[in-house]
Amino acid sequence: MNAHKRTLPALCLSITMGLAAISIAGDEPALPTVLPTPKHLAWSDPDAPQFLPARALRYAILSPASRGVISGVDMVSLRLAEVRLPALQCKEMLGPGTPGTLWLDVASSARAEELLGGLPKPGAQGYRLVAGEDWMVIHGADPAGLFYGLMTLRQLIQPDGRIPRVAVSDWPDLPVRGAYISEVDPADYVRDFAAKKINLLLMEYGDLYRLDDPEVRSRWQGCFDLCRRHFIEPVPELQSLGWGHFVLALEPRAAEGVSVENQPFVAKQGQLVPGAKEPAPAIPLENAGFDDLELVGAQPPSPLKNVLITEAAALVVTDAAGGTVFEQGRDYRIVPGDPLDSGDVLKGIAGYVAEVEPMRLEVLPEGRIQEGDGLLVSYTYAPPGGITCCPSEPLYQALMRRSLHNVAKHLAPKYIHIGHDEPRVLGRDRRCTERGLSRAQLFVDDIKRTRTYARELDPDVRLMMWADAVNPHHNEPHLGMEKVADLLPRDIVLCTWFYHWPDPAELIRKSVTYFTDLGFDVTGSPWYGHANAHHWAQALAERREASPRALGELYTSWPEAPVDRWQALPTMAEFAWNARGMPLAVFLEAARD
Repeated sequence: MNAHKRTLPALCLSITMGLAAISIAGDEPALPTVLPTPKHLAWSDPDAPQFLPARALRYAILSPASRGVISGVDMVSLRLAEVRLPALQCKEMLGPGTPGTLWLDVASSARAEELLGGLPKPGAQGYRLVAGEDWMVIHGADPAGLFYGLMTLRQLIQPDGRIPRVAVSDWPDLPVRGAYISEVDPADYVRDFAAKKINLLLMEYGDLYRLDDPEVRSRWQGCFDLCRRHFIEPVPELQSLGWGHFVLALEPRAAEGVSVENQPFVAKQGQLVPGAKEPAPAIPLENAGFDDLELVGAQPPSPLKNVLITEAAALVVTDAAGGTVFEQGRDYRIVPGDPLDSGDVLKGIAGYVAEVEPMRLEVLPEGRIQEGDGLLVSYTYAPPGGITCCPSEPLYQALMRRSLHNVAKHLAPKYIHIGHDEPRVLGRDRRCTERGLSRAQLFVDDIKRTRTYARELDPDVRLMMWADAVNPHHNEPHLGMEKVADLLPRDIVLCTWFYHWPDPAELIRKSVTYFTDLGFDVTGSPWYGHANAHHWAQALAERREASPRALGELYTSWPEAPVDRWQALPTMAEFAWNARGMPLAVFLEAARD
């Protein structure tokens, strides 16, 4: 954890301050380079480039409409402290251009427009910035834009305490510039993300399922408040289908299992023991997930290991003919084996281990089972490596409903991400097969039910989900879910992802076009590859010219990266803001310098 906490801030800081440095060619100062690159950056007086001493700015002038950017003022003051200068003091009622002032507002005035000197008016999240001899004006198109103007000022403050007198007009190409984070404390990274003008943070943590704990709840409320004060939209991820590890850590009986029907057992010396070895019913090929093909036709690893017993997944003991159903507590009793969970490791789910003790079935003396009787036992077990939840298990549904209600009630997010990427298996055990639904129908039913749960407390909350399982250019063909996206509510934001580059099949552009044409808002995710992050930004910005449903980039940071998993985050931040601002090679060279 500590290694990750050091890596990202160091990376962001070194690149940011490196790009903001002034290069000197003879006596002619070069324009500063700011990350992300502004749309318009020039000297305020091109005939006589000059510098404003940062110590000349003593007051930040905030109007009632701009008080929400106080965290941005604080970040500027932190930068001033780094160069041994005093923090800005916040005041009101002084006009733009007053000596010693940094004027901040989203409401314009004739005097402000005069000082801004005809700079192009920016779009949403944009700002205009002008540095004078002993004053500075930052005018935001909205509060977010005003905050981003402060992030630019933060970079302009040089190590020697000077600020180049520049005029800036800037706004992003893509309205969403996000990052995924897990494992580490997200609060440690918020200011670094904000400095990059990242405005969405997707957080996947097991604690988000435990907001009924006051201590956990308070910690996350503080984190979400910190994000919002830095103009970052906090998005909780409550994974379920696909990667259900956090759900299964709380309720392992919710695992998608394998159902064994009518396995022969014999009553022997007061116990039910496996009889003649007969192959268990094969898992139908059409119900095997893309990570599950090794289980097709396989017998369970050992009888009665990792058994899942719920009202929906009952253990049933009958006579050899199947006509008599024996009763637990009257004819036999269950002696539990090892539990399905042990600490944070799900035995038989996160990985089958031979040491797991199976459950035992003991014959009760007064019951109807006699020594030597042949019997049939049906049950459902959790196979090796299974981490997918069973969408038909009521315990799973109840846990998700409670978790979604807690998130909506206590964190009030604009979006809730429900994962649903790479669903390993669906429709495999008895709980699903008895419903008579196809894999696609089970998947869509789970998404719609999850959406209903989330909106029971907040009708305006929107779901986000990974799109690979419903993307015909990605995993959809391997999962038997053809055209499943047609069945989904259109208010779900679909998060597409591809990590390769070059992209000879144009899968990135095809995927974004496919979903936006269907009426979905879409994000696109790179990983650690610089070229991949750059291409995603270009593809999304290009599509956005035709459709506002192409929202932006969502950087993923999976720890399995073969290099520093954060290395392309500045690249994403740069090109999601200004997709065509500079060639990728020029940016990377500047970053190295």
